Amino acid sequence: MRIINIVTVKNGVVNDINSFPIHEEQLSDEIINEAEKCFKDNVVKLIGSAEAMENEEITFDNVLENGYYSIGNESINICWSYT
Repeated sequence: MRIINIVTVKNGVVNDINSFPIHEEQLSDEIINEAEKCFKDNVVKLIGSAEAMENEEITFDNVLENGYYSIGNESINICWSYT
């Protein structure tokens, strides 16, 4: 089984984890899209708004490719794990 984790860190301490398990019999595209949406929503929340993200010239594709976004003492990470 694969798991996509969205991890929020504040002041160096894990603040929140959202996990999206992918069982082999499931259509993984749906779960991947749901996890990516959660990641994007958390990044937008961290920045303040979608408009602020655009004003900072931050593209979600770049953030997603990096799997990480940080501002100040907070960060959002997306990572895959396997069990």
